[in-house]
Amino acid sequence: MTVDNTGFTVRGSYWYARFFDYLGRECSTKANIPTSPINFDVAYTAVGAEGPAPEPPPAPMNLHVTNPTQPGAFINLAWDAASRATSYKVYRRCATASWCPNSYTLIGTTSSTSYTDMEVMTPGPGGINDGWFYYQVSATNSAGTSPRSNTASVEGWRGVERRGPGANTPVELQQVVPEAFALHAAYPNPFNPTTEIRFDLPEATQVRLTVYDALGREVERLLDGPMQAATHTVTFDAAALPSGVYLYRLEAGAFVQTRRMVLMK
Repeated sequence: MTVDNTGFTVRGSYWYARFFDYLGRECSTKANIPTSPINFDVAYTAVGAEGPAPEPPPAPMNLHVTNPTQPGAFINLAWDAASRATSYKVYRRCATASWCPNSYTLIGTTSSTSYTDMEVMTPGPGGINDGWFYYQVSATNSAGTSPRSNTASVEGWRGVERRGPGANTPVELQQVVPEAFALHAAYPNPFNPTTEIRFDLPEATQVRLTVYDALGREVERLLDGPMQAATHTVTFDAAALPSGVYLYRLEAGAFVQTRRMVLMK
């Protein structure tokens, strides 16, 4: 017997035969009984035999933002190709932006090894931003999806692409201006030792952002001056402060709001 990757072949011989009539009775005749061995072959060939089962691709490597210092540009991502990949999924999460989930959410797919996020832009010349944005990428093929890549992060703000009637080329880029004054919850909270404080200004105004301890004593004045209409994010570093409850107060024109945060070391 021989076997290969397409089938098998059995070779042998016989030299004795028994004969029966139509009623199933064995005949006594010796006629036509071979007097020497007769060779035979039995072969089986597998047609279209399957090869090794396909495997999902490995995780993409070296995910990075290609333009983090280019002012007012849409965030562009790039990564190294993953073997066996036919396409890639791009995920994003936001640290503080209210319009963007804080958990990783699929934002697009591509067959190339780069992707441009048309919702987030790098800070403009004035440094206005919504905080940090984080990205991951996974590779896919017919067998499944890879683990996700390393994380790429960048500071940015929400950008809107405006087009003229019937136009395919951007004609104007502008930041989304908030509709109302607001002071948002610090993130993270509780924190150690830094947290980000975000607030909305629907118009340009004088702004003061102050941190107090639980007894109402001023700890640090984070901002004190004119600011443009936008969503702003400020980082508060409490590395030199003891654990406890702290208050942060925003005064923007006639708008005043105070919120609480907890430092846990």
